[in-house]
Amino acid sequence: RENLLTKQDLDESASGYYWSRYRKYFPKTGMPLKVLEATDDATNRILQLTPRTQSPEFLCKGMVIGDVQAGKTGNYTALITKASDLGYRLIIVLTGVTENLRAQTQARLDKDFIGANSDAEGNPGAQEKIGIGRIQDSLGKRPGTFTDCAMDFRYTPRFSLPAQNSPVLIVT
Repeated sequence: RENLLTKQDLDESASGYYWSRYRKYFPKTGMPLKVLEATDDATNRILQLTPRTQSPEFLCKGMVIGDVQAGKTGNYTALITKASDLGYRLIIVLTGVTENLRAQTQARLDKDFIGANSDAEGNPGAQEKIGIGRIQDSLGKRPGTFTDCAMDFRYTPRFSLPAQNSPVLIVT
């Protein structure tokens, strides 16, 4: 238990880049602020069950399960943003058995976490900012992705994890 994240860790990371950006973007999704507050609290409780990334025994897996149209995507997006601020670098989202659902999830995370169309990854000059990417910020950080709306995970030399300082998302 001594290697798990604490409330103090979460309080210190509350102003982290990805979570702050998502918090600023959240009202633009049309959801009430009380939903954001409940999401903030729920994701903090989940993160307090995860290890610090600097822990020598670091290994962490988690799963979000819920009913259809019950806000799962918003919850795991918030969790992803906070985990990214806390040093988690590889995020894998398992979506289900159909490619249509996987592509829908990728599109939503492109808008709510990455901030650009992931299918433009091969052509940086053509990357249109969407959703959260339109929020003005001075850092200009953007997560990488090994998947896009048209293609599930497959090895590609686009990114290598050791060279990637930003978090990397895989939607599969």
